[in-house]
Formats: sequence, structure tokens, C-alpha cells
Amino acid sequence: MQCNKMISNINGIGFPYSGERDRCSVDYVFRLLDQLRNTLCGKGVFCRDAASQLYSIVGSIRGGEGKSGDVGLIREICQASLQLADCEMTREAVKEILSLLDTDGENWDAHITRRRCPSLSCESLTIFYIDPAVCDGCGKCTDICPESAIGGSPALIHVIDREVCTRCAACEPVCPVSAIKRADVAGVPPKTPDAPVPVGSFKAEPVRKGLRKGLRP
Repeated sequence: MQCNKMISNINGIGFPYSGERDRCSVDYVFRLLDQLRNTLCGKGVFCRDAASQLYSIVGSIRGGEGKSGDVGLIREICQASLQLADCEMTREAVKEILSLLDTDGENWDAHITRRRCPSLSCESLTIFYIDPAVCDGCGKCTDICPESAIGGSPALIHVIDREVCTRCAACEPVCPVSAIKRADVAGVPPKTPDAPVPVGSFKAEPVRKGLRKGLRP
């Protein structure tokens, strides 16, 4: 028996994908699949297994651990789902995924072959840093960081310890001056203080967008 789950049961991720420059189709599909697997009725074995497999594969790609055959496997599972899925929600979701593989293939290739997220949306493929030219030393980021990876105190430029930071992104939305920024993990690291220093005392250099020597763009 077909279930009555509709694509409208999935919300909060902006379905269908809008393709803004600051969005990543890999990150979007990962979040779409997360909602899909948590919204399914659970009665359809194929829907459940397909969603779980796709979520795992896309999660690996998003985390910088994608393999050369992953896109082909995603296509295979999605095409099978179009024929065998019990609900409209699953069929519409895999149609969206197949469409993004066709229209945004270069982005998927960047994630798999170069371990890069061009839009800096996938946390595992970025580094977080605090812009010393913007930070006002308010302390909100240090209060919320679950790993205590941010050093600083009032009136000091705060600094993220990248060895401790898990890139959970909890600090980003709480910064009132948008000093928490991201950079390409494969690029040249931005210049920041090694330790907290007084606000306004550190002269930052512009972030270069090129890759480290030996890596292809």
C-alpha cells in the first residue's frame, strides 16, 4: 500500500533548490535526505533503505571523504527509487537530487576530487577563523563554543584554536558583528593573532583565495 507522504512534509530547507551563489547543492541534498529519512512513515522498506544509503553517501562527500564512484551510485539508487518508492515524497526528493547532479555536476566533482566546497557551506571542508579587523571582544562566541576552542576576554580579539575546533558552526550566528568567518581548508590560511590581543592592535592581511602550493584549482 502506498503511503500518503507528500514533498510538502519536508520544510525548512527551501525546496526546491534555489541555487544562490552562497549555497551548496551537496550540503542542500544532505539536509534534504536528513529530513526525508526522519519524515518517512517507516512502512516502506525500500524508501527507508534508499534514504539511509543516500544520506550516508552524500554525508561522506560533504565530509571530504567522497569516492570516484559515489555519483554513479547515487544516480543508481535515485533511479531505482523513482520506480520502486511507495510515496510521492521520496520520488520528488530523488528527482531533485538527480536534477542537481545534472545541473551542478562541477560542484559535486569539486567535493569528491579536490575535497573543496566552493561556497564554503560544508563545514568539514572549511576552516573557521575570527576576523581580527572586525572582532570587538564581546565574548559571545567563547560562551557558546561547546569545545572551549575560542580564546579571549573582554576587549581582546578572540582566537579560534583550529586543533580543538570541531567546526560545529555554533559560534557563527551569535557574533553580533559577523567576525566569525570561513576559509577554504585547501587554501592559504588567513592571518590571525596566535593569541588574544587588544582590539584594534592587530593588522590583518587580506585572505588570499588561491590554493596551497602543489594543489590544483
